[in-house]
Amino acid sequence: MGAVTVTRVEHEGEESRNPRRIWSKLISLGWYFYNAALNTYGNSWSRQKCVDWYKADRKNEAWQSELPACPCTLDQALADFGRWQADVACDMNTGSVCAFHVGAIHCVRSVQATSAGAGNQCCYRKDGMLMTTVDTFNGSTPDRSHAWGDRPYGTPPKVPALSHWIHDVVPFFYCCLWTGDSCHYYMEQRPTSDCKNYKPPKPAVVYGDPHLITLDGRLYTFNGKGEYLLLRDTQHNFLLQGRFGQTLTDVKATVIKSIAMREGALSDIIEVRINPPGSNWKRDLTILVNHEVKHFERKGERTQDFKGGVTVINNDPRRSSNITVYFECGIGVQATALEGLLNVVVMAPPSVKFQTQGLFGSWDDDASNDINGTSAVQIHNSSEQWRISEKSSLFTYGPRSYAFYQDLAFQPAAINFTAIPSRRPEVATLCGSNQQCAYDYVVTGDEAIARGTLAAARQYEILKERTKPVQACGILDIENSIKLVDNYLLGGKVAVTGCQPGYKLSGKNVSFTCSLNDTGAAAWSPLPTLTCVIEQEASNEAQIQYARTTATVLAVLLPTFFVFLVLGAGLTWWIHSRSRGVTKSRTPEDELAGGRQEGDGGEGHGMTAYHKENLYTLAEEDESYVFVNQAEIETLEKSNPNLNKSKESIGKSTHV
Repeated sequence: MGAVTVTRVEHEGEESRNPRRIWSKLISLGWYFYNAALNTYGNSWSRQKCVDWYKADRKNEAWQSELPACPCTLDQALADFGRWQADVACDMNTGSVCAFHVGAIHCVRSVQATSAGAGNQCCYRKDGMLMTTVDTFNGSTPDRSHAWGDRPYGTPPKVPALSHWIHDVVPFFYCCLWTGDSCHYYMEQRPTSDCKNYKPPKPAVVYGDPHLITLDGRLYTFNGKGEYLLLRDTQHNFLLQGRFGQTLTDVKATVIKSIAMREGALSDIIEVRINPPGSNWKRDLTILVNHEVKHFERKGERTQDFKGGVTVINNDPRRSSNITVYFECGIGVQATALEGLLNVVVMAPPSVKFQTQGLFGSWDDDASNDINGTSAVQIHNSSEQWRISEKSSLFTYGPRSYAFYQDLAFQPAAINFTAIPSRRPEVATLCGSNQQCAYDYVVTGDEAIARGTLAAARQYEILKERTKPVQACGILDIENSIKLVDNYLLGGKVAVTGCQPGYKLSGKNVSFTCSLNDTGAAAWSPLPTLTCVIEQEASNEAQIQYARTTATVLAVLLPTFFVFLVLGAGLTWWIHSRSRGVTKSRTPEDELAGGRQEGDGGEGHGMTAYHKENLYTLAEEDESYVFVNQAEIETLEKSNPNLNKSKESIGKSTHV
């Protein structure tokens, strides 16, 4: 990778001393030298580069533990604009092609870098579900070095763009774009951050004439005139202030006209103003930084970073009608010009819960304590506690003063919906059941204002729906498997259809469903125990299983056989003992000595021990079989006339 620079040289040798030059964007130079590298280093040079990077990168993986969890859905990612920003290389609003994440329609990047300088990236497919690296090589991949760098910027690995290219982009080229069998190395080192632990932010808004919705969801209409605290985060010392003024001199109602904000005592102050309708301004909104006007219309100026980790982005460079301000604490503030009015949306991350104050309420999941009273007068009086002092104000006043914008005696009008009876059908036609739209139409008599209020109210409902928590079982990571994935959310299904080449499935249950377990938590059912093992290992495992089965069978049969053998020997001994009255007891030594000897006259074959020819079964009517030899038979024939004396029959009863 590299960059091209153009420097004006008027005299020979001046180039090195001239700091003024034009730089191109960082570009990949490998495409220019790819064939030369093949010729010099061989066909496997990029794969070797990939493997070398893989070995080195494995030595430091601690940075991954700090990464923020990906939003589970595209809706959540779009709504959480305080912590996530569209990836310029894969942005559904600009028509980019998502070349590095084929199949994705939109990717977002974490706005702030971690303490290690890392960043996260999350990509979403057409159905809005998160794409993961365990399912596709086009999945979401985090960055060892944040693409936009991090303070102090000049120190690796926090140099904007350059560090990101060295640690993340170049290895991707080596492993995934220039080789066909090494991308798994990259995906192993850049795994998708699971969304199971993602917690969505909460929105708060002020719009119209003016209507506020707190972080806990309390809706009320506020008509104070002056400058007020909208939101304070005591943990991060974040401040958001709003200036409210009258729309028309003869209307006892106010609208929000500008906001000012900062995080911490050392950060720059960002101020956004709505320009008067019909003015000659080319911009709908004016942005001031530390009380000076800044321009965000030109290419290269639309995104600017300021002191204290503050980033300002112009989402509508043509008219500057939509500005987003990002803060290091994760709070995002979006200011939009709509029908001549300023609408403000705040996204507060979970980290500020129980730490907020101001007109946007105390975020504690209890809407009843956000504001006191229900009537307009009660709410107005209750809200006066949040009027800011001149000393604490962040606003720009020149050539006017702080006092010019304050009106402590201002009292809002008591609204009577019959005040403009001729317009009531128009109100119903435009506003339907939306009371805020109807309120603004009746108070101002201005259809455009009412229309803007209706649009803002609908936008809030969309944001509220998008920021609802979802339950997820987490990524089902069966290494080297091939899966059909519905999604990883509650009710989602995953089916394992096989394994990558060279691997074989081991285990049962190939279909899994994300469902609630006994404790009410989302979990995979059945519990995944399936694995993909190397085919040789699978063969060995089968042999081991066969050996285990054989051993089990033998463990059962051998003791049984031994028992029968012992019982048989015992039975023989018992029968032999009962025959002692008619047969001389013999020891094993006697039996060995009873073998056929020279001159015995038997029919043996010269065997020396337990000759088969000398062992006969001698039967008696009331006796069992007993093993005896020829000499004993002759003795028994003389002493017991009841025995079967037929040698012929005795010979036929021989047992071995």
